[in-house]
Amino acid sequence: MTEKEKRMSTRNPAEIGIVCQPYSSTRATRHCTGVLRNFSDGGVYVEAPQGYRPGTILLIRTTNTAIPAADHHPNEGLRTICLAEVRWLQDLCDPETTRHGMGLGYLQ
Repeated sequence: MTEKEKRMSTRNPAEIGIVCQPYSSTRATRHCTGVLRNFSDGGVYVEAPQGYRPGTILLIRTTNTAIPAADHHPNEGLRTICLAEVRWLQDLCDPETTRHGMGLGYLQ
């Protein structure tokens, strides 16, 4: 079974600017900007210069105003501000910059 066949929902491609930071009670937490590359009803995939460990809860906010619609049900659209848990983290091979790919699952 391929990775695509294991997925429960359709991934919608995107290129949307985001700001993310760990969700905590202090304002001194580090934040970073990144790019949201795809989304589904269960979460998003983002690329950013800062990587966060799996299990970290992030506050995610989009910075673009033109948000693409999902292919299916209206509730499957992109959330413009939300809490999400880092499910996995991957260093991306890019000789010019340090970048990390992260799979984030929406918190209900």
